[in-house]
Amino acid sequence: MPNLMKRSLLALACAGLSASVLIAQSGTPSVPPVPTKDAINQHSKDAIDKAKKHAEDAMKSATDAAKNAAGDHAMPDEAMMAEMMKAMQPGAMHEWLKKWEGNWDLTVKSFSSPGAEPEVMKMTGISAMSMGGRYIVEKVSGDLEIPGMGKMPFEGESVMGYDNAQKKFFSTWRDNMSTGLMIETGTVDAAGKVLTSEGENWNMHLNAVTKSKSVATLVDDNHRTLEMWAPGPDGKMMKHMEIHYTRK
Repeated sequence: MPNLMKRSLLALACAGLSASVLIAQSGTPSVPPVPTKDAINQHSKDAIDKAKKHAEDAMKSATDAAKNAAGDHAMPDEAMMAEMMKAMQPGAMHEWLKKWEGNWDLTVKSFSSPGAEPEVMKMTGISAMSMGGRYIVEKVSGDLEIPGMGKMPFEGESVMGYDNAQKKFFSTWRDNMSTGLMIETGTVDAAGKVLTSEGENWNMHLNAVTKSKSVATLVDDNHRTLEMWAPGPDGKMMKHMEIHYTRK
């Protein structure tokens, strides 16, 4: 037999012997056991319980965080309802507003610049409490003399009230000479005669939103005045309007 064939047969014999040794050492390969139905059900239950516990813990953490954020402001439902009922009832300040009720003749003075002679107009006003004595609504009407345009019919409406919760007066004004809304808040003096209000509203002289101020004075049961202030063309605060009310 040629030497090359002998070497090949010898190599094959050695390879077979090596494979036999490896199989003998490793033994029969193990097969993992097939899980039972009970084991699968238990595993699913454990996963569901774990997820439920995680959700409950998350909800408790969120609730605790909300309570901590509320702090002393949190109130039981009964106490909160009592506070709400108290805040919604008209009180002494609303009784004070009733002094503004009635039919009024208005003399309106309009100032275009500091020191200038005012334009004087006559108008009428009707004021009445509304919504169970919570607000007073005033409607004003008359004619405006517009330079170059002559007389134009004017109508405006004011709503004024006192917010029990914030302990301050507020007023709104709208009219047919604009499409905006004027809003101010303020307080009355200890004598119950002068109501001073402030806000930030559109200023047509400066074409921008600026500070505004109104001073309403109850002179007596039949007379009151209203002064309105805002920055003028030079940016300094000036009186733009002065209104004298006389009860009809």
